[in-house]
Parts: sequence; structure tokens; C-alpha cells
Amino acid sequence: MKRVQVTKSANGYLVGLSRAQRIFLSMIFEYLLGHSASDIDLEIQTGSDRDHIESLLGRLKSGAVEGGRTADEFTRGDLHSIHAALLAVREHLPSEVQFHTTITGFYREHAADLADSLVRSADRAE
Repeated sequence: MKRVQVTKSANGYLVGLSRAQRIFLSMIFEYLLGHSASDIDLEIQTGSDRDHIESLLGRLKSGAVEGGRTADEFTRGDLHSIHAALLAVREHLPSEVQFHTTITGFYREHAADLADSLVRSADRAE
């Protein structure tokens, strides 16, 4: 769950995500889309508007169906939104039990670890 593979591409970053990571991120985006008080609330938390978050969610879900580790191209803004969502959901679900039952099968520490790995891997890719 912890490791994310990031390489620089011509238009952004190629991010290799496992099926479990895609499912985890999809569940987080779905949660935030459904539990943000308003569109501005969602945008402040993630740095992206609802349409963009829904687009990211669709890309993550389509890759999860394929299975295995697959790479998608993301902009720096996309990476920011993914990172911000990982941190925001930890604030929405402050207890480990609440997080685990809402984001089924995953733990709060997974969000922190994945967010950290994303930043470190993107930095190394530069």
C-alpha cells in the first residue's frame, strides 16, 4: 500500500498504482464527494472542483478494474488533489474504527503513508 512509483513524463507524471491503491483512492474520493458540505468545501479541501474530482475518480476506477499495477499520467495539480484528499479524509474520519468501517478494509495510516510516498516519489522523479 505504501509505495507509489512516479516518473516524469512530457506532460506531467506517470504514477504507477496498484489495484488496492486505486480502490483506496477511489473510496476516498467517493467519500469526499458525498460528504463535503458544498462544492466550495470540496474545492478548498482538494484544490479541485467537483468535476475534476469526479474525473480523477473515473480514471482511478477504470484502472482498478484492469488489475495489477498500472500507470496513469497526472499533472502536478492532479497530484496535489490526490495528496490533499488523502489528508482531508483523515480529518473527516478521526478515529481508526470510523475510518476502517467507512473506507472499508483500509486504515488511517494507509492514507498518511500513501500521501507521503506520493510526495517523496514525485520529488525523486524531478
